[in-house]
This record gives sequence, C-alpha cells and structure tokens, in this order.
Amino acid sequence: MSGFLRPLISRRTFDFTGISNPSIVSAIALRSVDVANAKSAELCVRVHANTNPQTGNKVRVVAKPVSLTREEPNADFLADEVGNVDIGTDGDYPPGTLLIDAFTKPFGGAIQLSVEGFKSAAIDDTLMVTISVDLVMRD
Repeated sequence: MSGFLRPLISRRTFDFTGISNPSIVSAIALRSVDVANAKSAELCVRVHANTNPQTGNKVRVVAKPVSLTREEPNADFLADEVGNVDIGTDGDYPPGTLLIDAFTKPFGGAIQLSVEGFKSAAIDDTLMVTISVDLVMRD
C-alpha cells in the first residue's frame, strides 16, 4: 500500500471572535480537492496557535464529499461529512498539537474542506486558531 501526502492549507488564521453567542459560522477553505485515486484518507491538522479560553467553544475542520457539475457551476452537491477534527480550549489544544481523523465513509471523487467556529457560551470571548492542514491518501 502506497501513500501520498497532499498539503491542503498552509499556515492560516481563522478568527471567529466576532460571531454572536450562541452560533455556528462556517467558512469554505477549499471548494474541491481531488481524492478519486484514494481508497483511504486521513485529515491531519496542525495547531500553530489557539486563542480559545472558553470551555464549550471550538473550531472544527470538516471534510465532506462534494460533486461539482458544469450544468450548475455555482452549486456544491454535498454529502454528509466523512472526517472532522475539533480544536477546543487553548489549554487542551496548545500550539504543537497534531490532530488526525481517518475518513469513515465512502468519500467519492472529491472533498470540500470547511472551517467552522462554534460559540456556545454566553460569555463573549476570543475564538481564533492558526492551523495548517494536510491530507494523507492511500491506494
């Protein structure tokens, strides 16, 4: 079995500080990544910085199968998520943390990667992470 490491997101900061409490905000980081030749895949997320002092708040990196068509170029046909990683409080997920999640369902020919901010607490606090993401694919 051979594998391939595909860098998806270089070091990037996602700041969800300004979203209201409670709420979830999602940002599409990559619209479509080709995974057609892979039989298995793992999402690898490196935490470079984490400013999240509030328990209950988190940032989630999500991978979902996506199918794009020429007939409807502005539509993203999505399936349920196949992998995700949660980045919780800065005390539990300090800089230098590596989080890995293996895809658990069929993931088709391409995936979409999004980053979501979850604010559950009534306290208005900072919610910001700096991460980088790779995908390990095996055939």
